[in-house]
Amino acid sequence: MKRKRILIFSIVLVLIVATLLTTALLIYSPLRYRAKLYDYCNDWIEPTFYMTDLADEPFIITDEGVFHAVFIDSPFKVNFDKEMVVVYMDITSAPSSRGYYLKKIEIEGDTATVYFKSDKMPWDKRKGSVRPWERCMVVKMKKLDVSTVVFTEM
Repeated sequence: MKRKRILIFSIVLVLIVATLLTTALLIYSPLRYRAKLYDYCNDWIEPTFYMTDLADEPFIITDEGVFHAVFIDSPFKVNFDKEMVVVYMDITSAPSSRGYYLKKIEIEGDTATVYFKSDKMPWDKRKGSVRPWERCMVVKMKKLDVSTVVFTEM
């Protein structure tokens, strides 16, 4: 009888810990917002878009017409009833061979903060910079009620 109680207690404890860990991981996880970051998307963007004031800040696209005006070639489809796209352009000196990936997204008020990280490993001894160039990243995600998106490298 005592062994049975210990087994039941252990199972319940494992389930509680697993639930807490899963909840903690999903709070800021990109999975929560069905988000995917596409890196080095320069060839997908209409060249005249680079010259507009819209390219200076992350640009939220929630309309199919605007999407087709900004993108000349996109490998993904967007359901604008449920999803949105954010275009972010940055002047960087990171080598183009070094990609970025999405770490987490935080929402505070009407601002979403997208945290991304370089895939450079600590043991990577290659030179860390090249001549500055414009790098375009695109995040496709669940439609959010935000008016501002901020990109932050971790």
